[in-house]
Amino acid sequence: MTGTSKLIDVPIEDKDVPNIFLNAAMVSNRQIFTDTKQVIVPPVEHFLNVDVKPDRNQYQPREEARLVSKQRTVQADQVAAEVALGLIDSSVFISTGHFGRSTPVLFGSKRVMRTQTQSTFQQKSYVRLVQGAMNN
Repeated sequence: MTGTSKLIDVPIEDKDVPNIFLNAAMVSNRQIFTDTKQVIVPPVEHFLNVDVKPDRNQYQPREEARLVSKQRTVQADQVAAEVALGLIDSSVFISTGHFGRSTPVLFGSKRVMRTQTQSTFQQKSYVRLVQGAMNN
């Protein structure tokens, strides 16, 4: 490799969901240097955008509400889906410190890194010097 860096294109494919590991090893001056980075690959094509619209802006306790749900793929195609609804007071989010919208990934289990890199560069050989051993 010439220079201090090298750009390498790594194609990311469906088989890489939900994560992959990139490993690099370099040898310089009889030493080996390694680094590993995890790359998260979300299954974007499996995500749905769910839009829920109530029939009114505000309700009182024990009033019935009518909600309309529309589900779309990332490509904006409408799809049928089974939807569960949970209601919670927004003050719960304030007390837990959780703000904004989260998208949990429930598609597959994350891989663990199982790659090992070994070398003999760090091993040192030792010689025992015995006086007069070379004179035989």
